[in-house]
Amino acid sequence: MSVTFWHSVSDDFYQRLRRDLIQFLRRERAVDPEGLADETVARIIKIAEGGTTIDNLEAYVRGVARHVLDEDARKRGRLRTLNDSVADADTGQAAVEIAGIRVACLKWCKKKLFSPDEIRMLDAYYRGRGWRRIARRRKMAAELGISPNALRIRMFRMRRELQDCVEQCLKNIEPVK
Repeated sequence: MSVTFWHSVSDDFYQRLRRDLIQFLRRERAVDPEGLADETVARIIKIAEGGTTIDNLEAYVRGVARHVLDEDARKRGRLRTLNDSVADADTGQAAVEIAGIRVACLKWCKKKLFSPDEIRMLDAYYRGRGWRRIARRRKMAAELGISPNALRIRMFRMRRELQDCVEQCLKNIEPVK
């Protein structure tokens, strides 16, 4: 689809695009998906009104949305993964205690959510770096009889489930005073 003049786009198309952006940003765990969707659309309109031709609108919109989301995350200083450093710790000892609690929650959630085979698969998927990790992931997918992309999606879902469990576990722990 080629878009040269944004003002020729119907209101229905705009609403559908905004709804899809909000869904995408919610899946990416944006803090303010509606606001970020509006920011994304505003940037695309500005670019399109400048005379830029957008050949693949869907891919372009996703790319702009990812940039807006990353900017927002940097601005908010959010931590995006389980392995990020512990923020707002008063002392080094407090950071060590919090990290220990986080590891305990991680281990507890793994045992609660997954079978031993799934735990080994999850650990193996995220272990290592570079071409060895890529080769191991391809081998895992072949052994399971699925595509590497299907394995990636499965691991992503398991990781998100694990992350939600760890966050809930951390919320349920009362701070010692």
